[in-house]
Amino acid sequence: MTTFRRTRVSISVSEPWDLAQALKWRALRGEVVQTVDDDLGGWALIRLDDPVKHRGSVCRYFLASPRLDTKAIFELLAGDDVFCAFRGVSDQLAESGHPLDTSRPSGGLVFLGDAEPEARAVETVAASDR
Repeated sequence: MTTFRRTRVSISVSEPWDLAQALKWRALRGEVVQTVDDDLGGWALIRLDDPVKHRGSVCRYFLASPRLDTKAIFELLAGDDVFCAFRGVSDQLAESGHPLDTSRPSGGLVFLGDAEPEARAVETVAASDR
């Protein structure tokens, strides 16, 4: 089943280290534009507000999948953090009729990180500022 519920997210990159350093440890911000459920926890297509540029790759869209088999991508839509693997996909594939077809080649940029609903990320920062 495919869903088009849009959710704002904040992504903290944890690996590779050099990508996180290049981003100056700033969170990536974007929106879940499509999800699909499967036996491995599902996938989400995320469109970032600003593309990631690193080592010759430029990606605005990423496929995210949970790294822990105890989590599902739909938990992100329900308001929970999900540790994910992120795989860059081209704008063409992301805007095609089958962006969540994981058998197609990706955009070359991959990383691991925590995805959390953006409203919760803002609340966490505000609470830590007190």
